[in-house]
Amino acid sequence: MKLRQSALAVAAALGTFAYAQQAFSDPSQEVEVFGGASFGDRIVDRPAAGRALRLDDDATFGVRYTFWTGNRLGLQLAGSATPTTIKYTQGGDTDVDVYSVDANLLFDLAPELVLGGHKVQTYAALGAGYTWANADNPIVGTVGAATKTLDDDGGFSANAGLGAKFYFRDDIYAGLDARYRYIDKLVKNDGRDLSTVQATLSIGYRF
Repeated sequence: MKLRQSALAVAAALGTFAYAQQAFSDPSQEVEVFGGASFGDRIVDRPAAGRALRLDDDATFGVRYTFWTGNRLGLQLAGSATPTTIKYTQGGDTDVDVYSVDANLLFDLAPELVLGGHKVQTYAALGAGYTWANADNPIVGTVGAATKTLDDDGGFSANAGLGAKFYFRDDIYAGLDARYRYIDKLVKNDGRDLSTVQATLSIGYRF
């Protein structure tokens, strides 16, 4: 009797593993919404005195679409918005919305990983896109040794990171994603490149 129960348990475990493996071996698509935190950086070089204008840390949200080719590679399109502020401007912080659009390549790091009968997908991400700022008011602050009015702008961006997804069912999952993002500039003329970090949680649907 015990031998039969053990055999059934092993068969069930193997069946779950085989199902999870089969479910992810064919081409599939995902749509997810995400939210989290974006950690900013200086938008201009340090002035001769005082503090440099800086993109503040704030909440971010967006949507991602991924097409999995069936051979561990995913092609992803993503868009995000970050309502935030530029710190240390004259007269107080300046409200600004920062938007990003990206095309990313994802690589499944452990395609056969199953925990407790649930598929767990870990991946690495690498991509590029465009990021731009939309300030509510003129950006006035110290650049070098002078006070200047800066216009919002945008530039090339690149990102790289790691993530994981836990599948409640074969089509519903929750994810955790952390990425470094390089941004060429967010203001014209005196703008500098930014090194930012994004950490997000997501909920998605696979079909």
